[in-house]
Amino acid sequence: MPHIGPLADFGEPEGQDPEDRAPPEAALFVRPIPTRAAMPWDQARAAALEARLNAPLPIGELAWQIRRLQPWRPGAPGRYVAIYARREDVRDGLTAAADVDGRAVPVQFPSPGKRREQVRRLAVVGTGAGLAAFLLVSSVISVLAVRVRAAAQLDALEQATAGRLEQTRAQKALQAQEQAITAAGLTGRRASRVLNDLAWAARSKAPDAGVEGFLWEGTLFAVEVRGEANPFPAADRRVERSASPVRPGVWLWGVTDDDAGAKEAP
Repeated sequence: MPHIGPLADFGEPEGQDPEDRAPPEAALFVRPIPTRAAMPWDQARAAALEARLNAPLPIGELAWQIRRLQPWRPGAPGRYVAIYARREDVRDGLTAAADVDGRAVPVQFPSPGKRREQVRRLAVVGTGAGLAAFLLVSSVISVLAVRVRAAAQLDALEQATAGRLEQTRAQKALQAQEQAITAAGLTGRRASRVLNDLAWAARSKAPDAGVEGFLWEGTLFAVEVRGEANPFPAADRRVERSASPVRPGVWLWGVTDDDAGAKEAP
């Protein structure tokens, strides 16, 4: 019977220090996770939920990552893979390659201390980004408020300018009317009386009446008309023709109003 040496013969090879042995490679667990056709964020959320629910060990004992195996396409299902490692194997960090469908997928699990540092940095970066976003939004709001105030002031200025322009036009029109009345020798009469007489004549004259001029004398208003026909056949004022033409073919028609004296300014 062959001789079996002591158990020490099955120990480390002669001359090799046990501390020089390479540490055993950490075990990785790989689980393919298919998802239904959906938007990419919905697929990622479904894959993460599946990875938690069907982990090979209690999720508190594992460090894990989710990887998408192919780009997202509209109407196509998603393909993910969950890669797990025991937390006790990643205490000092772990960098390895997982075999996924015959392809090596590199993964890196940071140590808890490094992970806390990464979280702290992300929090600092997030706080800075949030502050920058707040300042940017505040600046935009301030600029918009300034623009709104400037637009309101501009609108008010435009309205005031339009009002002044309208007043100027009305004053110029009134001045032109007064100049015309003065040129016609009607100084001392109210402009409104003259304008009322002209408006009445335009409203009451016959379509074929050949009006050539207007005259005012005291309370009498007269119209020069070519032809003998009454130029105001349906007038609400009393109209009388002169006994003879003032010019060949031109007759003077006097227009009187019973209330003219009451309307006339003193």
